[in-house]
Amino acid sequence: MMQDSNLEGKASGRNMHTTIEVMTDGTKWEENFSTYFVWWKTRADHQENFIPAKAENHGDRHVEWLTAQNINNWINNHKNYM
Repeated sequence: MMQDSNLEGKASGRNMHTTIEVMTDGTKWEENFSTYFVWWKTRADHQENFIPAKAENHGDRHVEWLTAQNINNWINNHKNYM
């Protein structure tokens, strides 16, 4: 699985367009289709394989926020408004 990132060796758009072009060099598909469309279609059909490298899903943020310390801090900071 590659993660979408600008780091070398990752599945950045720039790297993937180049990879797709190289894969078709010397074949009947060279110059016959859009590498942009192939990259877009791949990301659309296989979203689970192309997750942004620094992305946090909602569940992770929810669990992180719902620690006892965070809840206590929020209550202490908002006592004046309650």
